[in-house]
Amino acid sequence: MTLQDWGAIGELLGGIAVVASVLYLAIQIRHGLQGYQSNITQQITSHFSLLQLEIAKDAGLFTAWTKAQRGEPLSEDESARVLQIVSSYLIGFENMYYQYRQGMLEENAWRARRNVIANLIKIPGTDAWWSEFGTRQFPADFVQEVESIKREFTD
Repeated sequence: MTLQDWGAIGELLGGIAVVASVLYLAIQIRHGLQGYQSNITQQITSHFSLLQLEIAKDAGLFTAWTKAQRGEPLSEDESARVLQIVSSYLIGFENMYYQYRQGMLEENAWRARRNVIANLIKIPGTDAWWSEFGTRQFPADFVQEVESIKREFTD
């Protein structure tokens, strides 16, 4: 075998090594992305779980929230509490929306939450709050999404 033959074999092995390295890196990136997506899902779940736990632990919040969901009249204090809860939920949904748009959250996860947003906006007083304050507190594209949800679930 000549030196030129050995060189050709070396080039072939080098090419195979480069392809193997690229495949390995692609697999590592995919695993990293899956880990990142899992972390995002965990953070979103924690936000909503902690919010629900706070409502359950505080008798005043629980009473106000339960009355609001039933459509019962609320005191001024209860109404303010409910609007803070709704705002906190919407902050979580805003995060979900942007994670979904970036491809970090699956479409079915976002789609499943759209009806929850619609139900939040249906709570008495919430739609008025949303129209007056919420639309100015959140980014325009998220506001458009919520408005789209409102139309979709009220028609």
